[in-house]
Order: sequence, then structure tokens, then C-alpha cells
Amino acid sequence: MRSTYIRHKAALPDRITKHMYKSLQISRAVAALLVVVFHLGYSLSLDKYFGAKAINSLFIFGGGVGVSYFFVLSGFIITRVHKSDCGRIDRLLPYLKKRIVRIYPIYWFVFLLVSLTALSTPSLRNSVPHDSLILLKSLALIPQDSTQFAGVSAPVLAVAWSLQYEVLFYIVFAAFIVSPAFGWFLAAVAFGLFGFCQFTNCSFPNNFLGNIWVLLFAFGALVAKLSSLDIRLERPRMLAFLAALSILFSGLLEILVGRETFFIDSRIVYGVLSGVLILCLVSAESSGNLKLTDGFMCRLGDASYSLYLLHFPLITLCCKLLVKSGLKGLHGAIVAFPIILTSCIVLSMLLHRLVERPLLRRLSY
Repeated sequence: MRSTYIRHKAALPDRITKHMYKSLQISRAVAALLVVVFHLGYSLSLDKYFGAKAINSLFIFGGGVGVSYFFVLSGFIITRVHKSDCGRIDRLLPYLKKRIVRIYPIYWFVFLLVSLTALSTPSLRNSVPHDSLILLKSLALIPQDSTQFAGVSAPVLAVAWSLQYEVLFYIVFAAFIVSPAFGWFLAAVAFGLFGFCQFTNCSFPNNFLGNIWVLLFAFGALVAKLSSLDIRLERPRMLAFLAALSILFSGLLEILVGRETFFIDSRIVYGVLSGVLILCLVSAESSGNLKLTDGFMCRLGDASYSLYLLHFPLITLCCKLLVKSGLKGLHGAIVAFPIILTSCIVLSMLLHRLVERPLLRRLSY
């Protein structure tokens, strides 16, 4: 399997990586679902919808776990796939093209879909900024001052805040492709600013760069480096199970006690455990100790980006419709939960199949 990876990765790096490591696809699907149920629980708890606080408390950890895993996984995949491009400036344009095509087209599609829907609905019209510069920055995934937009740095599609960090990581890695020395310089500046913001009150834009999320990409890059050393792990399936169990246990502690139960930021806890889980899954699958088929969860993993983009506005829309249908209170929320979750999964998989995948194919991703 390793020889196959080396032989083909230059041609279709991201695609080969995805389909070689089905365990990562499945775990990606699980992480996406955790983010979905986190936002779903939050929405159902709002007084303007169902006021079901109990459901929100059950999934309060999902956002931190899901996003932490995605960031570590992104750091792993980009580093593992493009490590041979470092120091080869001729590989910069192909790298940038792949990253732009992977992130932006389907994001623009969902962004415009949500914007047009909001503008055509009188009660939602004010939820979309009317300033053209703000909209252009949002389309470009340029971070904006969260204090100006109800605590989020990405107006219109709130979940796009994480894509802004993704783009930041892509830029730093692009610097490594231009020159490893330049890459290390940018990384040192980023981590220096991160350290500075831990001991002082940083304002925008320093507080964006100084956020603890930036560490998680570094965790993923470190895991990619470790996985390339051909270190054989004893019983990697068992270690992967223990890592997953530790993540669930940490989430349970957050539900029962709160984030203050961790002696450090919970995102670091989830990030480190995510890195261990990825390393073990890759080791198990590469060594043949873990054999998986292309089932539903793999297909959902393929559609995880569409699910991530679409789920939050879809949850909002479904909540409004179900409340108008007469559902209310905790019992209404219990009925609404599986309906909305299923709608998010089905419509996201359709979006991936009918829009995202054709776009990637047409743009030669």
C-alpha cells in the first residue's frame, strides 16, 4: 500500500489520500456530524424556537471536538500530500489552484444560495450585510472584526470562520513551497503572535492570528511527519480505539462539569487526542490491520464539506418551519431533532453529488 501511495500521490494527491485511508473518511464524517448536532442542539435550545436547554447540554462538546479534529486532519493531509513540494517554487501554482478549487467554488455557491434566500425573505433581509466591501471580504474568506458581527468573523455563513483559518494555513504552507526558510519565518511570526496574545489582551486582527486554533494545524503537520517515519505501532487498532474513547470521555467531562474541568484549553486536549487518533488510524490501515469498505459513512465523509457549509442555515430554516407547524417545547424539539438531522445529511449529500463533485471535476481538481 505504501508503494502505491508513493507512485500515485503526485498525480492526484488529495483524492488518493482520501480513498486510501477510508478510516479518515469515516472519522471525518463523524466529526462533521458532531458539529451538526452541536449547532442543532444550540438552535433547539433558543427560546424563539423550542427552548430545549437539555438537548443543547447533551451536545455542547460536539463543536470543539469536531472542529479540532478537522483542523488537525487538515494539517495532516496537506503536509503529508505536499511535503515533497516544499522548496519547489514550480509547484506553487498547482498547489494554490488545488486549494482554491477545493475551498471556494462550493463555498461561493452556498454563500450565494443563503444570501439570495435571506434577501428574498422579509424577516431575514437584515441578517445579510448590505455593504459591498463586507460581502467581498466574506466571499474571499478574509477575517473581519467579530465584534462588528455578533461575535463571528464571517458574516452570512457563520461557519466560514473556520475556513478563514484553513486559508491562513494554506498561505503559510505555500511559503514553505516557495522556500522552507520563508515558511519557518512565517510560522515563527504566527506562533510568536500566538504566544504574545496568551499574555495580553489582543484586539483584531491580532486576536485572530493569536487564537489557539492555529496550534491544531501544527499538531496535524507533526502527525504527518511522524507517520512518514515508518514507525510501526503495536496494536494500532487498539490504540485508535483508546484515543477515540478518550475523546468521548473528555466530551462527557465537558457535559457533566464544563470546560473548566480541563487544566488547559479543551481545544488542545481534543487536538492532541485527534492527532493520536489519526496517527493510529493511518498506521492500522497502512499495515493492513484495518480494512474498511466504501459504505455510507465513507460517502458522508466525501460530502462532509458540503454538510459543514449547508447545515447551519438549513437548521435555522427547519426550526422556523417546524415551529410554524405547531411543534414547541421539549417534546417538539425531540421530534424536530431527527427530522432536521436527516434533512441536513440528505440535502448535503445531494449538494455534494449534484454541485460540489461536478464543480471539482469540471475545474480539474
